[in-house]
Amino acid sequence: MGIEGMVSKRRDSKYRSGRSTAWLKIESYMVEEYDLLGVEREPGKPAFALMADRATGRYVGSAFINARGAIRDAYGSVS
Repeated sequence: MGIEGMVSKRRDSKYRSGRSTAWLKIESYMVEEYDLLGVEREPGKPAFALMADRATGRYVGSAFINARGAIRDAYGSVS
């Protein structure tokens, strides 16, 4: 739908306009699956996964790798 998120109010709070801790903003995220082209790693910098569209094979961007254990070890030390 292209929404940024939604705003909600804690159930146990009374309605009051304006900013307060009773109002919460819940962000929305889109989840997609991509093919992994490779991993870019420079010393002293975080590793990035390079990704391609599954249907076309076209490069779509990169994402920071934040993993621990076996996944992290497979791509080298990520600091």
